[in-house]
Amino acid sequence: MFAQEDIVRVAILRDVKSLRLDVRGGYELLSLDKNAILENTDDSLHGGVSPSYGGIKLGWTDYGASSILIRPKENGALYVNKRRFKGELLITKTEQNKLLAVNRVGVEEYLKGVLYHEISHRWPMEAIKAQGIVARTYALYLARGRKDKLYDLTCDVYSQMYGGATSERRRLSRAVIKTKGLVLKYNGDIFPAYYHSTCGGHTEAASELWGVEVEPLKGVPCEFCKKSRHYAWRAESALDALTQKLLQRGVNAKGLSAIEAGQRNGSGRITKLFLKGIEGNVEISAKDFREAVGTKLIRSTNFTVSVKDGAARFDGVGWGHGVGLCQWGAYFMAKEGKSVQEILSYYYPGSRVEGVGSRVNVNDQPSTLTPIP
Repeated sequence: MFAQEDIVRVAILRDVKSLRLDVRGGYELLSLDKNAILENTDDSLHGGVSPSYGGIKLGWTDYGASSILIRPKENGALYVNKRRFKGELLITKTEQNKLLAVNRVGVEEYLKGVLYHEISHRWPMEAIKAQGIVARTYALYLARGRKDKLYDLTCDVYSQMYGGATSERRRLSRAVIKTKGLVLKYNGDIFPAYYHSTCGGHTEAASELWGVEVEPLKGVPCEFCKKSRHYAWRAESALDALTQKLLQRGVNAKGLSAIEAGQRNGSGRITKLFLKGIEGNVEISAKDFREAVGTKLIRSTNFTVSVKDGAARFDGVGWGHGVGLCQWGAYFMAKEGKSVQEILSYYYPGSRVEGVGSRVNVNDQPSTLTPIP
């Protein structure tokens, strides 16, 4: 299969009661508990998977193992809930008597299943290649130091969106192939190469959100994304609805009647908000407010807010946390003829595009950063 250092382990299903598994072509089925091959066949496999008293049940067979590995043979095709995935599938019964499904796949194949969810296959190739390098860097950064964990990455916005082979598109896969093994490094080391949709005029410093102090993530002005359809936005919400969402996050905003913006940082984003309720004023970071009321409602923390007739109106610019690559900025840079190196050196100043090569020790401490989308 793959060299160990090239594999990433992606949690594609977590805490589920069951899943559908299909393998078209031969496969091996191994018990990791017993370190034994339970099946080795050229037949196909079709059935449901569920936890059992003895371990994991596949179809009518209870394998009496709490962790099984399905390894398709060379021409085999693996499907989970009707989505195709390359590589192998590890299914583990959790302590809560549910299932965890982890796709063990080469990082290059993983990226082919990521890009469709992060960038359009119709975009200029230099922008797609830039996204591929950034996504590879980010994945490898998050994956390091997690040998003692059951998985390295999730398939959602808290790592990177990933849909397996079903999400592959020819132009996007070509960009992955063209940039194979290339990552961003600073002082010879990979770093968390964050990215977002539209910065709204200035990318954000990672230190403002997650306390990350690294030169390529200090933020830069950006004139390129102004033509993005996501550059400016407006949102409205009843104060009662905002109150309920805030209360669910443990913010005492009972009787919310006013929202005031505090000071702005160097990128123009609000750092704090002041909420007026029946039990007094509450101070909350703009990042936490956005996450609490919904990142689809409040697209960025660069906004103004006004309250009238029991509702709040937000007018803002940008979409996303704002750190690192501005995807729509990269799009317009590529349209102007800028190369992938020019795009990445602009949004990550001081960084270099290099081969993975002597990347950081995989036993280093993993990142604990979980940016919101």
